[in-house]
Amino acid sequence: MLFNTFEICRNYCFRILPLILLLALFPLQAYAGEKGRVELDGREIILFDDNTWRFAGETAKSSNDDDCVVIKSKSLPVSVCLDEAVWKLGNANNAAEFTFSTMDESLFLMVITEKVEIPLKAFEKAIVTNAQNAAGLKPVEVAKNERIDAFGIEWGRMVYNVDIDGLIIKYENFFTTIKDKGSVQFVFYTTPANFAEASIEIKKATKNISVGK
Repeated sequence: MLFNTFEICRNYCFRILPLILLLALFPLQAYAGEKGRVELDGREIILFDDNTWRFAGETAKSSNDDDCVVIKSKSLPVSVCLDEAVWKLGNANNAAEFTFSTMDESLFLMVITEKVEIPLKAFEKAIVTNAQNAAGLKPVEVAKNERIDAFGIEWGRMVYNVDIDGLIIKYENFFTTIKDKGSVQFVFYTTPANFAEASIEIKKATKNISVGK
């Protein structure tokens, strides 16, 4: 799945259809109550009449200070808590376990989980090679490539620009391998013009990543 990331982006980056728009079909009521359920990639999602949502069987709110919804991977012990006032669900695809976009569709996120351990150096090479292939072998501008320690695990962080059919996309990719479990990527992407503003939401989201829970 790692090697399909940019092909998926070519097809879906700026055409993600929001599942949350389904909420508009229901009238608001004074108290939050369940008003319907839908299924996304085999997972049941509960829709509430105050325009909130959560996955069935999961806690709606986190215990931290942020007003966010916990989304847990079915493949790995990984989760992220996203502010439901900022983020909405995107369409499922073959590469990512989850896709999201901000409400104004200026920033996108793919959570890619794989049941294979990938060393960080191999991750780096695959990401750059894949980006070059998607760009028609044009050079990929890597602005940052570093290591980060979080949750007792070493992560890679790469920031880079990719020219896909004349559309410049700026990525911020956080990736790691969880011992004896597999590998995960949190791939944020937007346009270079939006990146500075998008960085605020990227930092909020990455602060609310959990591993091993």
